Amino acid sequence: MAVSSSPALYPKAQGPFGRLAPSYFDMGLPVIPCMGKDGKVPLVKWKEYQDHLPSKDDFRDLLLRFPDANIGLITGKLSKITVVDVDDPARSLAGLYEEFGETPVVTSTPRGGKHLYYRYLDEKNRVSAKKKIDVRGEGGYVIAPPSINLEKNKGYIFLEGDISFLDSLPYIKGSAPAPCDQLAKPGERNVSLFSYLIKVASNGAAEEGLITAALVYNAKHCYPALSENEVLKTVNSVRTYQSRGRLFTLGKQKIVLPPTDRIKPIMFQEPHALSLLADLIACHWDRKEFAISPKAYAIRSGWDSNTVRQAIAVLIKNKLIELVHKGGSRPGDPNLYRLLT
Repeated sequence: MAVSSSPALYPKAQGPFGRLAPSYFDMGLPVIPCMGKDGKVPLVKWKEYQDHLPSKDDFRDLLLRFPDANIGLITGKLSKITVVDVDDPARSLAGLYEEFGETPVVTSTPRGGKHLYYRYLDEKNRVSAKKKIDVRGEGGYVIAPPSINLEKNKGYIFLEGDISFLDSLPYIKGSAPAPCDQLAKPGERNVSLFSYLIKVASNGAAEEGLITAALVYNAKHCYPALSENEVLKTVNSVRTYQSRGRLFTLGKQKIVLPPTDRIKPIMFQEPHALSLLADLIACHWDRKEFAISPKAYAIRSGWDSNTVRQAIAVLIKNKLIELVHKGGSRPGDPNLYRLLT
């Protein structure tokens, strides 16, 4: 991801914080300036940034005050990032993948160690001096590229991936919140993968990031896993939506809801139905008909399948959508609906 060039917001600077911190900030990631002999000492009181991002004005002030500082990336709930911090140079990447799982983002540290980036899932900071492996989760931070350790005159460098891959991180091995009965199975896998990639693409991931995210998701959430050819077909389909500007991205695309008298019955009594209607309008406003898979939509929304079915029934009852084709039991013959708005 390129650093923003807007002179109104970001002053020009040559140091790590001045050059790349704006890119982290533009992705919604909390970053702080750090320095000291080892380059790791925060230059501001950073605890407040665990809960919320600084305003644009406050961030610009940090850039003006500390353009040559290193970049401290706060881990945990706000950034949705957990980092496995490996101090032992002898630990191979293959061995670490075996223990923690593969990830598209790995950086090297000035002391010969590695930082492996994963999606946050309630991890707390853990220190293991014996294994020389720490986990940086809620309450922690790591130094991110292109920061420099002035003592050693060495920097933090991306070994795998780059900043654009931070939107498509997997969970640490064995921690993904997807027990076997919630895995996408035959008949659900393509829709589940497609829905997940729509989210990833909405966050600005480029083609390479989408492919990596798709392969990781397929391996962890599809049973049995789709073929690589099927995965790439799904990526290409999402890329088509992305190129045509048809991705639903909060804050970037307006949703025009029906008049108040049409949706008043569900505005407060049926919030799930209202949310589903808004999403259907955003995704299918220009289609004559579309399918809604309760199981796949449950994965996308975080609801359970029964909640999705109830929301569909409410929308039909209130004549906001209608069933135009009653599907059968065989694969490839789903229920089809259309909007009545």
